[in-house]
Amino acid sequence: MTYQVLNPATGQLEQSFQSASDTDITDAIDGAHQAFGQWSALDLSVRVGVMNRVAELLDERAEDLAAISTTEMGKATAAAVGEVRYCADIFRYYAEQAPVLLADEQLPSSSGEAFIRKSPIGPLLGIMPWNPSFSPM
Repeated sequence: MTYQVLNPATGQLEQSFQSASDTDITDAIDGAHQAFGQWSALDLSVRVGVMNRVAELLDERAEDLAAISTTEMGKATAAAVGEVRYCADIFRYYAEQAPVLLADEQLPSSSGEAFIRKSPIGPLLGIMPWNPSFSPM
């Protein structure tokens, strides 16, 4: 099956995509699992640096990325730029908060040490509509 991206403003074909095959999907999941193993083995300071760099790149390329949303979804340019900047803010928030969010939580115990440890479980798949109804503006 082929999917077509039409510019909602002009009705013109922007690009066509083939459906993913079962092999494509399996390969993507396997790749995500492999990347998870590599990513989770990195020191937290390295992962925080990558997340901050992603935020910088989103901010630097906000206009270009917004233009894609405008072309593909008919989204107003200001709203599209706002969404890109909102995504950058999310990356910055988690980079800043990572040491707190990932720290062990000590629990009271009269018979030794007790704590809650947050451990990663692996890749997650999220399916989101192309036109989610939120606006970070």
